[in-house]
Amino acid sequence: IIESQVRQLTSDGCKEIQLTGQDCACYGFDIGTNLAELVQRILAHVPGDYKIRLGMGNPRHMAPYLEALLDCFADERLYRFIHVPVQSGSDRVLRAMNRRHTVEDYSRVAGAIAERFGDLFTLSTDLIVGHPGETQEDFDLTLKLLETTRPTVANITRFVARPGTPAA
Repeated sequence: IIESQVRQLTSDGCKEIQLTGQDCACYGFDIGTNLAELVQRILAHVPGDYKIRLGMGNPRHMAPYLEALLDCFADERLYRFIHVPVQSGSDRVLRAMNRRHTVEDYSRVAGAIAERFGDLFTLSTDLIVGHPGETQEDFDLTLKLLETTRPTVANITRFVARPGTPAA
């Protein structure tokens, strides 16, 4: 369905397609496919002068098909941009946030992007600082992660309690 929608939009003159959702990286898990396969199908079967922008994806969901996804970025019709939120450089804080990825999951994605594309790719991430129980050591781990992975964009926000959550 998505492929046919992209075909229709581009035939109508659309120049930019945004594949977005709460977590694009888990696209297709329920139907036996994944985001890389979707993008490959679109690029192979929808000709035209258009660009695709991918939305946010959690690092643990990208892991099984990361190389195939990165292969897609060789096509000029795909913006060399991806938003991969890490939230913290501390696995302890990630567990406290109920995140199911690890620092290593994020580092693997960031490293693969850097190795393949260097500065010719925009990696965006999100960080939350001041989570309840975050120590100076946890914060320092986050700084170290930023230094080693060097994302192009880092959206940094302070922790804000949401009513009804354990962190509140």
